[in-house]
Amino acid sequence: MAKLNLQESKIWKDTFGTVQRLWTNYLQLLNNAFRNMSRTEQEELIAKFSWLLTIGGVILAWCPVYALFPTIIKVFALPLSLFLAYWFGKNIVSKIMIDRFSKYLNTQ
Repeated sequence: MAKLNLQESKIWKDTFGTVQRLWTNYLQLLNNAFRNMSRTEQEELIAKFSWLLTIGGVILAWCPVYALFPTIIKVFALPLSLFLAYWFGKNIVSKIMIDRFSKYLNTQ
């Protein structure tokens, strides 16, 4: 009995090629949209991305230990940690990211 390799089939190749084309077009769209933004808009986007990443990191850090804390600690510690993550992302991480990406940002 011959072994069937799905990756060699016409359907696989057509589907994979279409998905690859869609992904390439999507990345090109994002690239063009970012390049058409002003420097201020680019920095704002980087700042939003930075604080979203830090808040997401805090949420992931809370996931395994949240149930272990008493309610009174949860009520104060979770909002405080989320606020600190927002502040850290907006004021520290975003500055570092903007400095790192400065050669890719518009000069205006």
